[in-house]
Amino acid sequence: MNTKILTIILLVLFVTPLASADWSQFHGDPEHTGNVSGDAPLTDTLLWKTKPTPTEVSFIGCSASIVDRRVYVSNWLGGMGSGDHLGLFCLNNSTGEILWTNPIGGLGGASTPAISGDRVFVGSHAGDLYCVNITDRATIWHETIETNPSFWGVASSPLIYDDAVFVNSFSDATLHAFDFNGNELWEINTPNNIDHYVSPAAEGDKIFFAGGDPALYCVNISNQSILWRFNTSDDIKTTPSIDDDVVFFATKSRMHAVDMDGSEVWNHSLSGTISSPAIAYGKVYIGSSDGVFYCFNATDGNEIWNKSVNGKIDSSPAVADGTVYFGTNTGHGTVYALNATDGTVRWSYNTGNNIMSSPSVSDEIMFIGSDTGYLYAFGTPEKFWKGSMVLLEGKTINVIAKNKSVVGENTFAHESGIHVAAILEDPRTYEAYPPELVGAKRCFILGKHTGRKALLGILRHRGYHDLTHDQLCELVDIIKECRERKQELTANRVDELVKKVKKV
Repeated sequence: MNTKILTIILLVLFVTPLASADWSQFHGDPEHTGNVSGDAPLTDTLLWKTKPTPTEVSFIGCSASIVDRRVYVSNWLGGMGSGDHLGLFCLNNSTGEILWTNPIGGLGGASTPAISGDRVFVGSHAGDLYCVNITDRATIWHETIETNPSFWGVASSPLIYDDAVFVNSFSDATLHAFDFNGNELWEINTPNNIDHYVSPAAEGDKIFFAGGDPALYCVNISNQSILWRFNTSDDIKTTPSIDDDVVFFATKSRMHAVDMDGSEVWNHSLSGTISSPAIAYGKVYIGSSDGVFYCFNATDGNEIWNKSVNGKIDSSPAVADGTVYFGTNTGHGTVYALNATDGTVRWSYNTGNNIMSSPSVSDEIMFIGSDTGYLYAFGTPEKFWKGSMVLLEGKTINVIAKNKSVVGENTFAHESGIHVAAILEDPRTYEAYPPELVGAKRCFILGKHTGRKALLGILRHRGYHDLTHDQLCELVDIIKECRERKQELTANRVDELVKKVKKV
């Protein structure tokens, strides 16, 4: 007799988060709105933190830029000299592993990198604009634009727009335009000097930038004619942001909104800093020197809400997924995530040192640097959805692999070096669902199959970033020898072995 069996299959599916776009330059786009679509971290879950110079003092004062899951960021010593490991860095966005380094003159920098195609453009503390190949980290060209680099060098962040690179030099208040091959196309000089951090923004055929008059300039990109300038009573502190045909920027004492013809739309009192405004949801978000973060109505400038935090805000906010992110420039520099609607604190994270860096958001991860020298990556754990039960009429379906158990305490244990390296890159490579979903934990088994790359990834997750190649090879050999002797390798034992090879 042919018996029909109703088989119940419970579908457990990944809900793919809404991926956010690349963040290829300061504040994410040529208009510098600081606003990106897609998901963003709603908790203070720290995915990783990496210090590019683990054994030396260094600061990260710029924003990170992210393209194709690669993170580009530079560090420096805040004008206090040179170091052996300062420069421009490329990191893996999911693990924080450093993929390559370029010294950009040996002094590092505080300029946010800008990426186009296979090239990254960044200012250096030495006073040069650098162009670096993202594939082989080679310097393609560099040009001196700051003849009096002083404390900051070129801290202005390059703008990529209309097949050209635009950047400010502060000591002579000049806007420079270069082609991608390093040829200077033109420059526009303004009086006096400008703030070291200000950068240009562009929309349509116009580019907007701070002049030393002080004034906001609007220039036609095609013929370099000055269309208008909006004079201000004191120095412009921020990079302009553009939205809905209005340019937003701040001086030491006021927040301004100016239309595309140079007419003022509104202004509001503000103790301005280098915190440049972010524009989202019809609102303007900006920090101040008095430790208050503000939200204004973008149309009329009315204050919607404000939030007092633990110090001065030099960080330029980023807005994503209904959340505003920024940091505070105080000895207890803190990363804040506020509800964009009402300013309530979603979460905060104390880095333990000043934050001048600005946040950036890409692929559901928020990146921000600190004077601790670390780049921090915050993210949200993988999201899942348990689907409804589906009834199938027919024979029982065997969903268990014949040669490998997928249940039990070793379900999420990984030993093969290839597997471990892949899991560290993206757990979904070998795991259909995360262990947390079923109350389990992921573990890595160190033994005879452990490779250098897998071990390096494990050590980085445990906070070790400074092992040399020879030390890593020695540690791999010791671990394999321990396993051959049937010795147990606990986390504490691994820490002891690391100290042994480092001769601590």
